[in-house]
Amino acid sequence: MSKQEGQPGIDLGAGRVPSVLLRLASPIMVSLFFESLFYLMDTLFVSWLGTQPLAALSLSMPLFYAAFALAKGVSVGAAVLLSHSLGAGQVERGRRIVRAAFPLMLLVMLPWLVLTGEAPGEAVLSLLGARQQPEVLREGSRFLFWLVMSFPVMGFFMVSESVCLSHGDSVTPMKGLLLGNLVSIGLKYLLILRFGMGVAGSSLGSLAGWTVSAVYLGWQMARQGKPLPAVGFDREMLAHWKGIAGLGSQAALGVFIGPLGLGLINILLARLDMAAVAGLNLALRLEFMVIVPLVGLGNALAPFMGFNSGRGEMTRIREGVRASLRLGWFVITPVMVVFLCCARPLFWVFKPSEEVLNLAQYALQCSALGYLAVPLDLTLQGTALGLKRPAYALLAAGFRQFLLRVPLVAGLSALYGVKGAFWSLPLSTWISGGLCFWLLRRLLDRALRPPEPG
Repeated sequence: MSKQEGQPGIDLGAGRVPSVLLRLASPIMVSLFFESLFYLMDTLFVSWLGTQPLAALSLSMPLFYAAFALAKGVSVGAAVLLSHSLGAGQVERGRRIVRAAFPLMLLVMLPWLVLTGEAPGEAVLSLLGARQQPEVLREGSRFLFWLVMSFPVMGFFMVSESVCLSHGDSVTPMKGLLLGNLVSIGLKYLLILRFGMGVAGSSLGSLAGWTVSAVYLGWQMARQGKPLPAVGFDREMLAHWKGIAGLGSQAALGVFIGPLGLGLINILLARLDMAAVAGLNLALRLEFMVIVPLVGLGNALAPFMGFNSGRGEMTRIREGVRASLRLGWFVITPVMVVFLCCARPLFWVFKPSEEVLNLAQYALQCSALGYLAVPLDLTLQGTALGLKRPAYALLAAGFRQFLLRVPLVAGLSALYGVKGAFWSLPLSTWISGGLCFWLLRRLLDRALRPPEPG
């Protein structure tokens, strides 16, 4: 069974694959939509303060994404191992994996606390492109203080979420995120605009939101009898850390590649114009908000693949890949059309300067030209993680960011300026999409190949 008696959830090993995948993914899609809305409102409120505070937020966000990547690595590693254990009927082994996951999460989250110091924070922001920008450095350092304080709380929530997803329950984490995001959005408005805290009010609101989400999810898991993340030690913990880290480190690197690539692109664009940094990040925030259902679909695919791999259900694995691609194209096509035809009005709510508005519109339209290749990337990620082959997803992500996108930004900006740099977005997406297709076929051939006799 994919769940224990008396617990909410979906049996990942029974029923029509598209239906099971959509039922598991839908609450994740809703969660990620509101989570992205949460960060979009963050950007909205800060954008009303001016270009410099918006640039400070933009340059600081790669640090959040880097910490998120590490947390995601731990949670994905735990979720895949736990779903495999449940699929194989090893419930007690699954509980030991949960007990090991949260101490490992704290181990990777706590070192970030050094950035709560003003000097270390400003030093890192200088490296990210804010050098000789005193207002950006000051605002960014204040933002980092409360943001970093939220990382351990975020880690608790993510481990708890991985436990729920492994039991086929994506509804309970969704409710926790919705509650936390509503609290956070309200606090952000008050702290940023009414109490005059600026970007520091944004990150303090984030801390409050993660805390509410974590408390709610922990309470519900205790009521349902699911194993709760806790700080402790047992003799098998180090062995489980090795297993989680083996999968999670590659998953974390795959996620970390995105913010690292964005950080490098921000550095390149900051040398040309701070308005280009602000415009690109506005476009990426809006983009993430509306294509986030695809991210949720990929997140649901990993435990689905893990559970059915544990059971040896190879037919369901292949059907899962097909269903993921079809659902992905169904979602992304109308989004692409809207962005290409109606991009400019979508940014008016941010009240950007005319220069930032023009650059944000151009960046979003360029990026939209590559959207039909996105389902290939996300399906590869979910499949590779679920089948314990995260190196496939890591290879694709690294190729796209470091061998395509960043070099293209450098080259095209030198030849054609800021707008030329934005053409790196669709070009890198389409080329890496071809690699994802090849890797996905190779991954399935290897995973579904029957064992050799003897």
